[in-house]
Amino acid sequence: MSNDKPTNWAPTPAQAQQMVHELVRHTGLSVEDADRMLVDVGAPTLSSDPLALAKAQKDRLMNDPAWVSRYLSGDLDASREMTALNVKITSAPRG
Repeated sequence: MSNDKPTNWAPTPAQAQQMVHELVRHTGLSVEDADRMLVDVGAPTLSSDPLALAKAQKDRLMNDPAWVSRYLSGDLDASREMTALNVKITSAPRG
């Protein structure tokens, strides 16, 4: 079976941002490292997009078992952090 993509295929900036966001979400890649990867391909950085940044931070926290344990145990700092992220996510303008 042949590959449908040409050998010089490159993601669009939006596709690159989504792929790097998934890396942050699933691997714990830092937002700073993600931003460096995105700058290299000319895509908008996560830190320049408040919604993407908040989602990436929330995903990173939710993939950290120690943080999740603190949050579910009612840790005040973890609860405040989650509340702030949820407010940013739900109040971000939608395009």
